[in-house]
Amino acid sequence: GLLLSLTVYVKAQTRIYVSTTGNDLHAGTLAAPLATLDKALDRVKTAPQKEVEILLRKGVYYLSQTLRINPARI
Repeated sequence: GLLLSLTVYVKAQTRIYVSTTGNDLHAGTLAAPLATLDKALDRVKTAPQKEVEILLRKGVYYLSQTLRINPARI
């Protein structure tokens, strides 16, 4: 007989969505995005996977202070 084996590897990745109409109390999903980049960066630390994408929805994002991204933050 013939034995065929197929293994599929899916790269686990966390996506955090940010939208100008989001809310920082939301989950950060496409359906319930966060409102600020600052909150998205806070979520990176607690993400279940080590590879994280922060996806910004269309819009203008105003920052009240300089956004710092460093190893201690993420």
